[in-house]
Amino acid sequence: ALYAGKPYEPVYEACFRYAERILGRRTPLSKVLAIGDAMRTDVAGALRMGIDSLFLAEGIHSEQLIGPDGIRAQGLAQLIGETGQHPRFVMRKLAW
Repeated sequence: ALYAGKPYEPVYEACFRYAERILGRRTPLSKVLAIGDAMRTDVAGALRMGIDSLFLAEGIHSEQLIGPDGIRAQGLAQLIGETGQHPRFVMRKLAW
């Protein structure tokens, strides 16, 4: 069986191929940013592929991470310790 979802390579390779078709060239991994709210899939997949990750705290881990004053540093440190995943960047949420 081949599992193709995050954090495994096939899903990322499919995205890289799609971007290459659109752009007409391969994008350097140093220019790719994975964005997600799950340490075990989004951040783990980015690390596995050698790309930077932006972890969104206001997602599936929000109960552990979000307090009245924003992101709880202690909760984030605990989650990183539990999962062994270290995102490059962290923000509360994306909004536009």
